[in-house]
Amino acid sequence: MDSRKGWWVVFGCVVTLTITTGVGFFSTAVLAEDILLQTGWSELDYSKAVTFWGISAALIRPLSGALIDRFGPRRMMVLGICIASAAEFMAGQVDVLWQFYAVMVMAPIGLMCCTYIPVATVVTHWFDKQIGGATGLAMLGLGLDGGIFTIIARNLVTNVGYQTSFTWLAGTLLLAIVPTLLFIRSPRPGELDQGDVEADADSESSKEPTSDLTLIESVRTRSFWALSMGDMLTGMVFMVLNTLLVLYLTKDTGDGDFATGVFSVLSFGLGFGILVFGPLGDLFNFNRVMSIC
Repeated sequence: MDSRKGWWVVFGCVVTLTITTGVGFFSTAVLAEDILLQTGWSELDYSKAVTFWGISAALIRPLSGALIDRFGPRRMMVLGICIASAAEFMAGQVDVLWQFYAVMVMAPIGLMCCTYIPVATVVTHWFDKQIGGATGLAMLGLGLDGGIFTIIARNLVTNVGYQTSFTWLAGTLLLAIVPTLLFIRSPRPGELDQGDVEADADSESSKEPTSDLTLIESVRTRSFWALSMGDMLTGMVFMVLNTLLVLYLTKDTGDGDFATGVFSVLSFGLGFGILVFGPLGDLFNFNRVMSIC
């Protein structure tokens, strides 16, 4: 049921994801050194803030998924962008540690509604046969964002400090509303290519009928818990690497520009991996592809 219009949706996802995750996930890591220098907070204080961020993200993800199913990806993405932008702006205004913690709890509430969860959801609405390749391309923003916005954030903090940087980044985040409204939407009835729909119907007629599992049925399956555990473990590594690498690499080398450059290269590598391994999931057993990754 793949539609040509779906590729424009994928394009919108790439642009939106590049901005939202670039600002929301990666920029703060680059600003961390200046935050600690200007406020006098310790590295442990900052690590606690990262922990609060991760706990908030974990708790909000199931709710954000349910809201996306109910109200649609585009509406929730616009709302999420506004919430995340407000959190980004507030991060530049606070000067008390508990307030910074509160902002770090608030940010994922918006980010979970405007990043990879709605992107994955809307892509599955448009694609069937090429879902791995389409999802991989849509998620390309997860690599472009860190590669681009780490450099932007580094230049901002060098020239104007972390507080003004947060203000500029909050405004930049709002720009993601434009590609969201222009390109990202679920297909309307009858909008998918009719030839593909008929071909899919013929191929499905020879298969046994399937149905969606309920939430209770899902949590009773081994696959659910295997995916959840894998997501948790990879997410832990992803979170620690992205939030603390620049800070500690700068501390070890004394060169913030070098640390930012390393982070940028790693992020572009992430984008390359997403772009390559997404289509491989369409061609080979996805369990094997995941194991190789």
